[in-house]
Amino acid sequence: MSGCRRTYFLLAPKEGGEHDWPPGVRRFARPTQDECLGVPAPEGSTYRLSRRAGAPGIGEFVDAEPLLAVLMAQLCQTRE
Repeated sequence: MSGCRRTYFLLAPKEGGEHDWPPGVRRFARPTQDECLGVPAPEGSTYRLSRRAGAPGIGEFVDAEPLLAVLMAQLCQTRE
């Protein structure tokens, strides 16, 4: 991991709480509001956290299940 640098993913309200995220992933959530997951950046810098458009509409959030599968594969690899 590269210090406190993270890439952020916006999830629908309450969707992130339904999963056990791998170590290093930080969940930011308030009841009835969008959730944000901070994933450790593997290397280098990340962009500043900002929203470039209005609030997302229905279907514009990141789907938590495929994201969880990718993060588990990348962050929880077993060492041979």
